[in-house]
Amino acid sequence: MDNERDMEMAERWQLQSVDAVHMPMEDLEDIVMQGLTPCDKLFCTSKHFCGEDACRCIRSLFPHPQYYQMYRELREMKIKLELTSSLIDLGELDG
Repeated sequence: MDNERDMEMAERWQLQSVDAVHMPMEDLEDIVMQGLTPCDKLFCTSKHFCGEDACRCIRSLFPHPQYYQMYRELREMKIKLELTSSLIDLGELDG
């Protein structure tokens, strides 16, 4: 795919109505639990031209930017809960 077409697709992805697309919550849950491999670890031309929040890698997983935002928020909460749980476990071991 050429870069110009990729940028057009990213723009359409960002501007589409969230009501026009659907992502099963089970799929979102799986991605939240596993996490994403950042494009930084891979060479992603799309990220360079479309931005890290709209690259082809992200668009292939999330049908709309709001689902990607939801993923980011849920992933952050998961990581914080795991850290809190670990700190509690450490406190129980010390006590």
